[in-house]
Amino acid sequence: MATFTKGPWEVRFAIATNPVAVVESRKRGDVAIIHRSSPTQSFAGIETDEAKANAALISAAPELYEALEKFVALANFDADTVPKTNEEWDAMVKAGESALAKARGETQEAEAL
Repeated sequence: MATFTKGPWEVRFAIATNPVAVVESRKRGDVAIIHRSSPTQSFAGIETDEAKANAALISAAPELYEALEKFVALANFDADTVPKTNEEWDAMVKAGESALAKARGETQEAEAL
């Protein structure tokens, strides 16, 4: 199984330039670079707002993976991963909701873009 760069990943945004955004890991550097051809012209149909949304989705990948992994284990009734307290259930659901919000660009980090 391939391994990916550990999260969290964050978005750096370049105002109306190329690259439009860079998704990076604090520990490993750049993970993904989102480009357009110019500030006035889209690249392969990707406008700045779409590039921002793509960057938000990409930056949420580690959190989405972790949340999905937990939900799949739960669906498979893996006794080692099933939350045993209300606090553990709440934390699992909150982690999933937080990852989805980050992917949709609804976090404080994304609002700075």
